[in-house]
Amino acid sequence: MPPITLICGAKNCAKTTFSRYLLNVLLNKYTKVAYLDTDVGQPEFTPPAFLSLTIVHKVTSDLTVPCLKTPERCLFFGDVSCKRDPSTYLSYVFAIYNYYRKEYCISDKGEYPHKIEVPLIVNTPGWVKGPKF
Repeated sequence: MPPITLICGAKNCAKTTFSRYLLNVLLNKYTKVAYLDTDVGQPEFTPPAFLSLTIVHKVTSDLTVPCLKTPERCLFFGDVSCKRDPSTYLSYVFAIYNYYRKEYCISDKGEYPHKIEVPLIVNTPGWVKGPKF
C-alpha cells in the first residue's frame, strides 16, 4: 500500500507550504504522486469551488508560486466553503478518494501486474473546529 498523508490544521498554519514540500519530497522517490485537494476555498491546482485529484509528475522548483494543473478527477462543489452543505462535500471527497483507491492504490498482482501504486497527499481546508465556529 502506498503512503497516504492527510494535511490538517487551522487556517494560516502553512498547510499548503508543507503539502508542496511533501509533494517534492515524494516526487524524489516516486515517479508520480496523487494530490487530493479538498480545500474548496483555496485549492492548490484548480479554481475555487472544486474538489480534485491531480496526478503530479514533476517537482516544483519554487514552492511559493501556485500553478493550475489539469486534474484527473474533478467535482464542482459550487461554494468556497463546505459549511453550507457538509453532506454533499463529504460525498464528493469520498467519491474522489474511492476513485484514487481503485486506480492507484488497490493492486491485484494477478489481474493488473503492471499497476504502479501511487502515494497520496490529501490537502484539507482550515475547518477544524466543526460547523459551529
